[in-house]
Amino acid sequence: MRNIKTYTDFIFEYYNPNFDTRSTPIEVNESNTILDIIKNNAPWYLENIKDITPIYRGVKRDNEQVAMTIEPALYTRHARNTENYYMSIIDESEYWKDYPKRSKSIICSLSKSKASRYGKVYRVIPLIENSRLAICPWDDVYYSFPVLFKNIEDITGIGIRTVALFNDWLAFGFGIEEDVTDSKIIANRVNSVIKDMMFMAANPDKYYKDYFNTEVQVLSEKILKGELQYTNFYSQLEEWMQPDSNGYKIINYNRDSTQLGKLNEVYTDANCLLVLEDELQLELSKQKV
Repeated sequence: MRNIKTYTDFIFEYYNPNFDTRSTPIEVNESNTILDIIKNNAPWYLENIKDITPIYRGVKRDNEQVAMTIEPALYTRHARNTENYYMSIIDESEYWKDYPKRSKSIICSLSKSKASRYGKVYRVIPLIENSRLAICPWDDVYYSFPVLFKNIEDITGIGIRTVALFNDWLAFGFGIEEDVTDSKIIANRVNSVIKDMMFMAANPDKYYKDYFNTEVQVLSEKILKGELQYTNFYSQLEEWMQPDSNGYKIINYNRDSTQLGKLNEVYTDANCLLVLEDELQLELSKQKV
């Protein structure tokens, strides 16, 4: 299976050396300070800035902007160095209907240190109070499907600990082509392979182990022996990926969001204001808010 070197490679989307294609820069000067910009764009946040749990995003660019607005839903994000199967599954799953679509969201962190790994740290401020915010159980989504990983290991013997390896397992085990972003295509392909396994289980004289790729051969043997049976394996994957059992939370981000955590990855599809954290802290030190 394909390995990727760092989580940065996996999550770092939309890079442009000059600007984020979803963002609009805001000029900051003596008559339009960062605090002025927050007051004009998200007054609810400024009123509670000392208490609310901050959200951060690291941004790497050559032309540094002090402040900008961003509309995450304008474009579809794509993870680098891995397929987007997992994202297509959760975005189109009924289990995730109350969550922002990850492919239409800005990915952030509750950890300033974590955000700094990806570039200059910006404070991320949803423009509208009570915008939806998804909270991952870990510091990144990369490891945040423990129920899925455990169940796949139980039925295949393959230790999968990241969504990149899960994507590879789908690609190589079920022959899903690269760049597939339609969950229906993924579902049809997965269920087609399982259907072949069920057919061979009913007709053992026609069973041929090497008909299946290595990643699913153990699964095929267990189905042949009658240890497992699936009528819709894709639905089973969806169930193993559902947010509640894997520890995800969905909240309305507002003035009462004061104890959300310290390290978790978070994401939102809300329009946001981004301001450089260092510059924000400099202004706060000069003024009473």
